[in-house]
Amino acid sequence: MLDEDIGGLGLNYTRSRTIIAIIGFTIIGFWIAISKPYNLSQELTGCYYSILLTYTVISFVSIYALNRSDFDIFEPIAMLIILYYGIFVFRPIADIKNNDYYTFGVDPMGGGVKANLIICISFFAFCLGYYKTYTISGYRNRKHNIYEPLIDKSENHISKRDILYKAYLVWLVSFILSVVNLIISGKDLTYIFTIGSSGFISDEATAGGIATLSFFGCSMIPAWLYICIFEKNKVLVFLLSFMMLCVFIVRGTRIVLLIMLSAPILYYYISKKKRPKPRTILIGLFVTLLIMSFIQMSRYGIRTGSDIDVEEFSSVAVTNVFDADLTTYKQFYCIVDKYPSQYDYTYGRAIILQTLVTVIPRSLWPAKPDPVITEVIENAVSSRAAISGMASPGIGEYYFEFGVCGCIAFMFLLGCLFKKWNRLKRYENIESTIMFSTLYGLMFQIIIRTSTASCVYQYLFTVLPIFFISRTRLFRRAYRKESYGTY
Repeated sequence: MLDEDIGGLGLNYTRSRTIIAIIGFTIIGFWIAISKPYNLSQELTGCYYSILLTYTVISFVSIYALNRSDFDIFEPIAMLIILYYGIFVFRPIADIKNNDYYTFGVDPMGGGVKANLIICISFFAFCLGYYKTYTISGYRNRKHNIYEPLIDKSENHISKRDILYKAYLVWLVSFILSVVNLIISGKDLTYIFTIGSSGFISDEATAGGIATLSFFGCSMIPAWLYICIFEKNKVLVFLLSFMMLCVFIVRGTRIVLLIMLSAPILYYYISKKKRPKPRTILIGLFVTLLIMSFIQMSRYGIRTGSDIDVEEFSSVAVTNVFDADLTTYKQFYCIVDKYPSQYDYTYGRAIILQTLVTVIPRSLWPAKPDPVITEVIENAVSSRAAISGMASPGIGEYYFEFGVCGCIAFMFLLGCLFKKWNRLKRYENIESTIMFSTLYGLMFQIIIRTSTASCVYQYLFTVLPIFFISRTRLFRRAYRKESYGTY
């Protein structure tokens, strides 16, 4: 149970919040219903009303979540609800009204009705996994948190010095390997640490490199958080932060940047048992949009060495920062329309096989299979869409792998996983809080992209360093005065 600072004002507050939500969702739903364009075809009309059904289902779940006394704005289900509203409700409705729903010249709306029914069923499956309590192997009877640091409260305290040294070790190894990966992809050190303003870059430079080395960027972030917490020299902390930011920007991967920006904020609020006010949230979202839009605009030029046109940075750039993510519903509709009527399901090639082979360098295995999503997008949309790197939301991968049953099963498992991750922020120790803070951004990636293979390794490269830092010992002697544990 959240304390008074973050849990609201008790039952009356929860009831008022629920009533306001019911009124708000009803008004929005009524507006969606009456604002349907009159000149829509029968196919578009059916798709429009199926989107309204999706809105209704998500709204019912939202009301249920808000009516719970333990609801928290940092809950994973809150993120899922917001993203599903954007991807599967408001963006497709806006595109239908603006006649802007085509993707690479292909009309995706043929699979819209079926896709929305799948979304509704799968969303309920997620909620069942997220909210239902199970007693497998006596899970509910366990008295100890499995994420609690292995510390003997009498003598075996882990010293802060030990934690800090290990954090520096993890950060340094991960940083060096990340820089090596950028050098392999054609950038020199000057180019990296001036963020592309000077230095050398190969004419054949791309966003390439070795996939395995790219995952070490995820390992840097939890180690960096430990350093921020325990290091007293703030100048050194700032220097490490800048060096890490340079690597992430030149690499051009948005997810690690998002995690780097969000993790310290999440850690602060969770460790202090506070939650941001609505005004703070809006300001934070606006600043994040500005930062991410500039990175989105410049990352191709930085990765390839081409010129960056600063004049392109405008309100359009800000509003389009997550445009590619919000329009993934189009690819999902196309996939549902073509699979399995024209193409067979892939039956584990993406989730299982690709996960096993992702870390194998192509230099060692030239015949290494290409990402399955490339083949699926080419079949469902077009080869031009596949070459452009178009993707589908996470539920799309579950569908083209195993159909409707795959969506239900994997969304249920995802609900169980998110519930497990959500528990981390309820334990008052630094390890669990850092783990939740760094995994929070990964939840975003799991929801919006067909990237189970990448997410598995991002998870491992994030969590394993935390276990190493918090559960192993470099020095035999422990210092009680510098003990590490709760905050």
